Amino acid sequence: MDVKQAIAQAKRYLADLYEGEEIQDVGLEEVSLDDEGHVWRITLGFTRPWDRGQSAIAAALNSGSARAKRSYKLIYISDSTGAALPKMADLDRQ
Repeated sequence: MDVKQAIAQAKRYLADLYEGEEIQDVGLEEVSLDDEGHVWRITLGFTRPWDRGQSAIAAALNSGSARAKRSYKLIYISDSTGAALPKMADLDRQ
């Protein structure tokens, strides 16, 4: 599996995991392959509707100075099977 396939799988897994929560602004933060080449570690960032803090109109009037809080998930993808592994960590940053 190449890096683009692993990232796409991680994004699908994230969308499935948070189905119904309307996550937005999903973006790749970091990706690496473990030393043995068996597991991809992929960090994805995203926002949730309640993390935005203000309406789009208020944000536009603020000249974009206010940034939405982002959540981050570290997702492990098996290189051999492409499956998401249960080992998953939360990284809460702002």
